[in-house]
Amino acid sequence: AALPESWLRAARQLGDGLQITNVLRDIPGDLREGRCYLPLDQLRRYNLQPEDLRNPDQEPRVDPLFREWVRFGVEQFEQSRDYVLRIPPRLWRLRLAALWPWVLGLTTLRRLLGGGWLARKLKVPRSQVYRILLTTLGLVPFTPMLRRYMDAQVSWTKEKIR
Repeated sequence: AALPESWLRAARQLGDGLQITNVLRDIPGDLREGRCYLPLDQLRRYNLQPEDLRNPDQEPRVDPLFREWVRFGVEQFEQSRDYVLRIPPRLWRLRLAALWPWVLGLTTLRRLLGGGWLARKLKVPRSQVYRILLTTLGLVPFTPMLRRYMDAQVSWTKEKIR
């Protein structure tokens, strides 16, 4: 059966959130390989060149543009929340397959907001990944509780952007 357009839009938004998270997380490595996925016109708006992204000392200058992209990523995750929640709890494996990248994406964005992202590729610590996996395993069958958990993830990330 064809999925409603709202489901497809929310699925794309989840993909966009994950993609921008990877772009932001991978800035140092991509630059070493001669790639920059941040739009040149946006870099110029902040009087930046891709070369500036190679220097960790430039992080304060890059931060306003970086935060714009983090906000975009958070919006995409927030808009895709209901996509995850629409997956019936009885299809718990499928629900987790969408939920885990969703939570890890937001967690990665929060970690990036702590700084140091131009110096090295930041990752979510393994211990935190395990905690997320265990927490969500317990919540996945309970849509109202899972909704509250996901809303809290978005709120914590938005607070960190400010």
